[in-house]
Amino acid sequence: YIEKLIKEGRYSSLLENIAEQGASASVMEKVMENLASLASSTKHVIGWLIAAFIIGGALIINSAILITIHSRRTEINIMRLVGAKPIFIRLPFIFEAIWYGAAATIIGFLITSILLWCNFLGGWAYFNESGIGVGVIFILELLCAIAVAVLSSMWSVHRNIKKHFLR
Repeated sequence: YIEKLIKEGRYSSLLENIAEQGASASVMEKVMENLASLASSTKHVIGWLIAAFIIGGALIINSAILITIHSRRTEINIMRLVGAKPIFIRLPFIFEAIWYGAAATIIGFLITSILLWCNFLGGWAYFNESGIGVGVIFILELLCAIAVAVLSSMWSVHRNIKKHFLR
């Protein structure tokens, strides 16, 4: 794949110049191996960045839910005294976290779309070449954000409401 991109891309004239100067095929193979190694390293770095953003997003949602729990503690106590089941006390916080995740995804996707439309991030050409639809990426991003929000919210609400209010 990399060899095809280099030979057919905008750098093909450079390869022809190297071939004219008498470079052997082994030099080209080493260049290809180095590019493949660089691509592999880049994928690892991107994977760690994604993990860091997921953890950061979960911590931000956790903090937002903690602030909401603290500000609604009288409502929570009233619900508990009236006899509401714990799931009915927890559900509003989970729905709020889903809203946070969905809103963040929509805002982020709109900003990214504007940057792609203005050709700041290479334009839409990457999506056309890769065969990945923009809608598919949006749906996957939305589902992942909602999953992280729900898990973070459930953990935060369970830990704090159980500890402070449901004794």
